[in-house]
Amino acid sequence: MKKLIYIFLFIQIFTNAFAISSVLTPAFAVSIVLFGIGVLRRDVFIDTKEPFLLCGFYFILLFSYLTMSTGEKCFNHLLMWSVPAFLYYYTFKRQMCMLFTVDEFEHKALKVITLSTLTASSFAVFEFLAVNVLGVSMSFIPRGTVEDYTPLALDSIRARSFMEESGQFSFFLEAFAPLSVYWIHRNVKRDLLEWLMYAVMAVALFVSFSAAGYALFLIGGVIFVFYQMKNSKSASNIVGILFMLLIVALIVFVIFPDVYESIRLIIEGKLDPESSSHHDRANRFVALQHFQGIAILFGYGPAAFSTLRIESFVSFYLGVLMSTGIIGTLFLVLFFLRQYHYLFKLKNYSLKITLIISLTMVLLHLAFVDNIYTPWLWVLLSFIYFARTKQIAR
Repeated sequence: MKKLIYIFLFIQIFTNAFAISSVLTPAFAVSIVLFGIGVLRRDVFIDTKEPFLLCGFYFILLFSYLTMSTGEKCFNHLLMWSVPAFLYYYTFKRQMCMLFTVDEFEHKALKVITLSTLTASSFAVFEFLAVNVLGVSMSFIPRGTVEDYTPLALDSIRARSFMEESGQFSFFLEAFAPLSVYWIHRNVKRDLLEWLMYAVMAVALFVSFSAAGYALFLIGGVIFVFYQMKNSKSASNIVGILFMLLIVALIVFVIFPDVYESIRLIIEGKLDPESSSHHDRANRFVALQHFQGIAILFGYGPAAFSTLRIESFVSFYLGVLMSTGIIGTLFLVLFFLRQYHYLFKLKNYSLKITLIISLTMVLLHLAFVDNIYTPWLWVLLSFIYFARTKQIAR
């Protein structure tokens, strides 16, 4: 069964490539198998230790669906918001806790995460060079949705790896690149290979041309520096780390003098009120004018946009607010904040910092995307649950 979990952790990168749809992915199929095995072993049944806040959110979601939803997409979205959470979080975290020790998690499970991250990153770099430099089409890779993908940034087609679009790829990196760095730093003994792995992930992020990704990794870097300076044992190393980063930045500037200007132009383009991306996202918040009556408390149910006959919501938090109202949003936000409470109590200082960085970047990026149906958020939350549960058990 552990091998199935390793397979699941690796193939969660295929959310568009080799998938039937954004939800029906290879990882979804494996999670169904894992759930079936759990049922036979009677180890995935509901217990009283389930988080009250998350259960409260889903109770409000179901209540608003039964009382407010009238759109044709509402039932599909109820399933899309509920089933992945049940499989990727509720079932998965329990199986992780029962099957894995802390050492197995840190050495084996995170090794698989690192391999999957490097695989997705390497393919993103290859894809970018093949499409933009060699003019080779990637159409030979079967994709469930969005087969033709040609968004331009600085006259180049953005890399998306195995995901539906480049923003999702950036979201994946935000969830698992920090954990990959954690594993690489602890287990790869050759400095050249270690820095090569870091470079692959960094270049992959760059060729995604995700302004949110750039900004969020900068925030992640600030969190890292803050905790390193805060920890007296690590403070002496921070100068060396910053010096190395400065050297790398200078080398990049010498070899690729236009890199930093390109990043600036990408971010400015996203923030430009006249840009199509900014205009499209801003228009989605017009939905708030429909936020009234009893819906303020409980929302319009899943796929609120379908009930209201308006455009879908790009922002996850806007979707949560419109679907479950203030009460449901409060439950979910408190659930997310509760994760920080657990993380602050972790005794493994390096893992604590890593998970805080990953969680912060992912939660912030959800303001611009709606990726609740992919495994990444739920797997990350499962890792947090595993880390704090195993610490309590000790």
